[in-house]
Amino acid sequence: MLASRLVTTTTNTAVPGAIAAGALAFGAAGILAPKVLLGVYGLPATPPVRFLARLWGTRTAVLGALYLASPSEDSRRRMLVAEVALNAADAAIAAAAPGIPLRARVMAALTSAGFAGAGVAVLAGAV
Repeated sequence: MLASRLVTTTTNTAVPGAIAAGALAFGAAGILAPKVLLGVYGLPATPPVRFLARLWGTRTAVLGALYLASPSEDSRRRMLVAEVALNAADAAIAAAAPGIPLRARVMAALTSAGFAGAGVAVLAGAV
């Protein structure tokens, strides 16, 4: 598997744990306080947008929780690969989103790219 080939052992658990905690925190914000999260990103807190923020929050929080609950090094690597892929896709989609305010696009792209980059650094053994 790709995850197994990228790194054989994670010696530093602080960075991947922080990535997972960040996913839980952002996810919880999307679920429990979508108006606040949307406001920070400069997006309208209309009912349909709040609905989508909650869906995003759910999948983001679940990803973080699954990493933290993973029973083995191999399963944690797989979750980290999923996190990198998901955040890289989110960053690309956010950066290119037509009709979305610049502030929201930039903030979402940078946030997602930051999480993806941290995950890549862990998988590459740089941290």
